[in-house]
Amino acid sequence: MRYFHPETGAFPYTLTQLRQDNPGVSFPPAITDGLAASYGVYPVTSLPQPELTAAQVAERAAQPEEQDGAWVWGWTIQDLSAPEIAEKLQAQKAEMQQRAKEAYSTAMQPISEAYPLEEREGWPEQIEAAKEVVANGQSDLIDVLAAARELSAADMAQTILRKQAEYRVVYGAMTANLHRLGDLIAAAASLEDLAAVDVADGWVLLAQE
Repeated sequence: MRYFHPETGAFPYTLTQLRQDNPGVSFPPAITDGLAASYGVYPVTSLPQPELTAAQVAERAAQPEEQDGAWVWGWTIQDLSAPEIAEKLQAQKAEMQQRAKEAYSTAMQPISEAYPLEEREGWPEQIEAAKEVVANGQSDLIDVLAAARELSAADMAQTILRKQAEYRVVYGAMTANLHRLGDLIAAAASLEDLAAVDVADGWVLLAQE
């Protein structure tokens, strides 16, 4: 509990300070609010932050004020200037772009872990070789990969093409969503427009498809 000493303007004030400021008084172990009030010290209720528009900021009031016989600690609301709004808009755009990239990384993580980077880097060569096998050809690379997994060359080729296709579907959907959000963020002309962009939107739905 915060206390206020209106006579001195001390805030926040504590019951420990009350004891220290009155060394000649033998206070009980627990000082009630009524007893504190008899020494000009009053409990203070902290008011919740009021709702703000995107172009407003709220700061705690320097001191409590009396309302209906009680002391409350409120807020001071200020409207941002045009330059401040422009600066805030750019800062929030940069923050949201970063959050969108982080959401993209999170959405891509499961399939990226399933197909490590080192494996994906070799996909172009594997895919070309797999296509040769599917077209009734032969590939030394596919033969080696198939032998290691005890598969036929045809099954190995189909496995490679399937894994690449699965990755491409997820990669395309996630990347498209990242670009969509990036365009919405960049196009936002006001703080209200920017607040309407949900960087969490799309990832779960797309990842489940």
